[in-house]
Amino acid sequence: MNYKALLFSILLIPSWVFAQQSQPQNVRNIEAFAKLYGYVKYFHPSDEAFENDWDYFAIYGASKVLDCPDNAALRDSLNMLFQPIAPTIQISKSKKGYSAKNHIPKDTTDFKRIFWQHQGVAYGNFRNANDSNNPFQSVRVNKPYEVPVALDTAGFSVSLKIDSTWLNMPYRISGNLRFSKGKHHRMGYGDQGQFYAEIDHHRVHSEIQPGPYSNVVMAGRFPDQADSLTLGAVISGGILRVKGIEIKVKVDGVWKNIDAEVSKFDSQNTLAKDCFRYWGGDNYKIGISTDVDIQVLKIEGSEKYVKVDGQKLFDEEPQVSDCIQVELVDGVHATIPYVVYSNFLGTYPPGEGHGKLAIELENTSYNPAYVGSRLGNVINAWNVFKFSYPYIDLLKVDWDDALLYSIKSVINGASTTQGIEIMTHYLEDAGVEVSGEEQFYYPPILWERLSNGKLVVTYVGDEKSNLKPGYVVTSIDDQSVDRVYSDVYSAVSTFSEDARAHKLDWLILQGDQSSKVKLGIEKRGAHYIVREMESPVSLPDRDQSAVQWLDEGNTVLYFNWGLVANEMVFSQAIEQMMDADHVLLDFRDGIAAQIGERSIKRFLKKAYTSPESSQWMSVPRRIRADETLEPAMLNNADLWVERPDSLGFTGQMICLVDGGVKGMSESIIMALEKHQKDMTIVGEQSAGANGIIHSFILPGDITVSYSGVKTVKLDGGAFFGVGIMPDVKIENTEEAITSGRDLYIEKAMEYIVKSRH
Repeated sequence: MNYKALLFSILLIPSWVFAQQSQPQNVRNIEAFAKLYGYVKYFHPSDEAFENDWDYFAIYGASKVLDCPDNAALRDSLNMLFQPIAPTIQISKSKKGYSAKNHIPKDTTDFKRIFWQHQGVAYGNFRNANDSNNPFQSVRVNKPYEVPVALDTAGFSVSLKIDSTWLNMPYRISGNLRFSKGKHHRMGYGDQGQFYAEIDHHRVHSEIQPGPYSNVVMAGRFPDQADSLTLGAVISGGILRVKGIEIKVKVDGVWKNIDAEVSKFDSQNTLAKDCFRYWGGDNYKIGISTDVDIQVLKIEGSEKYVKVDGQKLFDEEPQVSDCIQVELVDGVHATIPYVVYSNFLGTYPPGEGHGKLAIELENTSYNPAYVGSRLGNVINAWNVFKFSYPYIDLLKVDWDDALLYSIKSVINGASTTQGIEIMTHYLEDAGVEVSGEEQFYYPPILWERLSNGKLVVTYVGDEKSNLKPGYVVTSIDDQSVDRVYSDVYSAVSTFSEDARAHKLDWLILQGDQSSKVKLGIEKRGAHYIVREMESPVSLPDRDQSAVQWLDEGNTVLYFNWGLVANEMVFSQAIEQMMDADHVLLDFRDGIAAQIGERSIKRFLKKAYTSPESSQWMSVPRRIRADETLEPAMLNNADLWVERPDSLGFTGQMICLVDGGVKGMSESIIMALEKHQKDMTIVGEQSAGANGIIHSFILPGDITVSYSGVKTVKLDGGAFFGVGIMPDVKIENTEEAITSGRDLYIEKAMEYIVKSRH
């Protein structure tokens, strides 16, 4: 059994098995630390806890407690870890009474009560967490402070013409680079660097890892036809130093050095060369610097801060006597106060040993080979979801059990990404994405698994390939299709089986760069394809332009939202709709980037905001760990529920939807579904993820995204677990794929004909 299959088998274990079995001591240790980590991070308001580097504390703490031999050692380790940052908490063998009097100054005249308020979660490893337009906010009330904000990108590029003798020849591009992460990274802002090359707009890249100077290499082959080569580096925060760039081309079996004009950065004149370009905002500076007697190009990002005034987000607040009293695991209890007192000197009482701990964390790094690093990231992510995922109370699994599944998988060798995917599987949230730890590549094909279990090729992007649409794939790398799909089942988070199938279809295509995939083809033997694309191939045009009439009488208008080339085409489509009797709105390709909010406003023709429109999106609010308050309703969500009853279109509207439809597409469909009189959905159940996406960054530059707000339908009905349901269900067929037919459009046209009689 391969490893992914092992992870999938873990998912099948019922939660009552975990509840009844005694967990191994190392699992209990991590479970206890994980729970206490979240309680202190998000609810204990001491200065030391606020200033703590929680990303690396998770890694440091997981490594410290993992091998505790028993509960007594575990309690000692937890005290050692948390007392310097949370001096008022108690760790004990059994539950103890709590008296706030022990932590209140004798004279409180110049003191204020400090406590946390959360609207979603925006403390720790979130970008732009304190942007006033951000619906997610975390405030330590009565304690003004400054937090760093993410910087824009900066970088340089060098351009040169491709000589005709290089065409179809191997190349090797390397940069002698050094990248250092700044303080922003330690606060969770994910400074990162990337070395890249662009050949006639086709881009390849390699991540620049923090550390000493090293050669960052990209290798490949120039295409048969290419005119220009641009290479360089881009950073988001941090400091980049470049000794030089080397380009080699293999001509007649011999590697030849190409003069890039910036093989060395030996003077300020380098920056003035015609081939050189630099960009960066006010928070960056560039110049030639001396580094150990060698002149280098240096691009440095400075720190940028925003002030948070510490004002309350809402009226509710905890009492001084309020505290968390919890049994972390059997025989390990914790008491965590919600409120502390503070004056100009800081919170009371001050923690002892915080400076020493801070030094330890500065020397802690993320190494995916170490189980403590991987566990730390899993602990971090689990707590973000526990205290901010808006549907946490609707999950079909106990969230503590999801933690145990992930802990066990990581201890057994799973990567950070796999460990997080194990838990996010249970969120059933199609908005979940986990990326950054591994770079995947894809072959130039698409396929679809049909309801009968057959995997059928739907598109082949390589003209030289012997594969054809309609071919049935029976095996992948000598594994049955059923086995391959089950192996990656756990990596998909969604409640919609249509959405799961849609994502699995491209997920099983991914792998290492240039790796070959052996496909068993029904009645045709083995075929090989190569993974060479950085992202899955885009869906091909279905022989339709973005907007066209489907009948001779110009009564049925087809409008594909994903193929719109520009706003002019979009505007023309709206005008043509007014002349149509029937309109097919195709959302299967998503919504083109050219269709912005202004265009959608124009489409929905806002008349006024209906009363329910400000009630369909909300963010959970907390002052305590074990309960949520009345959620914060998002008034800025009005855009997506503007009344289309003044659209002016009175004919029949049909929306084409598949399992990949989510986000803005779902929001528009919901508005049309509520207000359009003659409205029909043809296709599949949508993904059901149209809330605002929230993202956080973990050590290792691992980005995790999820649906951060709770969404209901415009009539107040449930959206989570439902999504957009089709009125006319579509199941694709092998015959339709082989013949190039689009069953969605065919069924829609049949429905129109039937409705006319």
